[in-house]
Amino acid sequence: MAECLLDGHHVAPLGDQAAGVEVAREQLGDRLDLADPNAVTQLRPAQMATWGAAREYAHRAELVAQCWLVVAQVGRLANVHHDKRPLVLADLTAEQLAELGYRPKAEAVIEAGHRLSLASPQEFAARCQRVDEQRRQAAAAAEAANNAALTGRRAVA
Repeated sequence: MAECLLDGHHVAPLGDQAAGVEVAREQLGDRLDLADPNAVTQLRPAQMATWGAAREYAHRAELVAQCWLVVAQVGRLANVHHDKRPLVLADLTAEQLAELGYRPKAEAVIEAGHRLSLASPQEFAARCQRVDEQRRQAAAAAEAANNAALTGRRAVA
């Protein structure tokens, strides 16, 4: 039952309003700050409605993610660590995930320009495995480079 709730069809659709965020990104550029409710005061009146629609979308995406997390954890379908929470909403690389900072919310994922794609529990597990593997590879490469620097040899990839 819980897995059926997380299949993406029973949770509020995220794709319907994504175009509004793209319009906001085009109109506002770097001023698309969805995390700060006071950011709207820095905009021209004609831009405020666009910003408001994008902020509402980000808020809705955050609520969808929270509901997904509750159902997944209560149904024992997924164990979600804080550093991987954005993977519920978007298929990100380890580097993209790191760029979002500590405990990012949906608005950070949206502001960074990532396309939202609500994961099923299986997709979420695959996303986590992919990120873990990328992190292992990056750590191994960094260690090899560090060892090479210490020994004066060139790192072998």
